[in-house]
Amino acid sequence: MTYQEAQKLKTNNSHIVGLKFNEEVIEEIIIRPTSFDQFQEFLKIYSDTLDAEESILGFTNEDLIVSVVFNKVESLESGIFFQTPLLNLKDENLKLNL
Repeated sequence: MTYQEAQKLKTNNSHIVGLKFNEEVIEEIIIRPTSFDQFQEFLKIYSDTLDAEESILGFTNEDLIVSVVFNKVESLESGIFFQTPLLNLKDENLKLNL
């Protein structure tokens, strides 16, 4: 999806931050590249800054996806990033219209 579509999807679903999904609290909604290589680059920036908005700036013309993040600091410190695409969440009162 485009950056504008991703921004709208993220904004429309900000109400789920703080809710539990599979026993984990959703800490943040991020926009990230869909490409594996670009996602790895994004993760390097994100783990240094802990700022998803800043981290995505170099990828705004790429194909993007909106994901939710669990255990942000712990997962980045451990090297295992706990996230899932927003569209994988079921029964979370999502607003998916772009």
